[in-house]
Amino acid sequence: MKEIGKGVSDKFRVGQKVVVQPTVYCASCGACKVGAENACSSGGFIGLSGAGGGMSEEVVMPEISIMVRERPRLCLGGYSCTRC
Repeated sequence: MKEIGKGVSDKFRVGQKVVVQPTVYCASCGACKVGAENACSSGGFIGLSGAGGGMSEEVVMPEISIMVRERPRLCLGGYSCTRC
């Protein structure tokens, strides 16, 4: 985490290691409300739908897409692994 924007919760700090959910979603449509962000009616992907490219040196992401991981779980790209 290089920089933190205004209005972001205090669970983040500069220098912290984080992983990013690569999909962009609204968090308010019917699909998002039931946990199916991959079916978001206005969803997309980093680099294809704005938010900078996934291979960029830096990207700006909404707080809902960032998770704190001091030791990334590499078996599923760091996002939702239950085996590590």
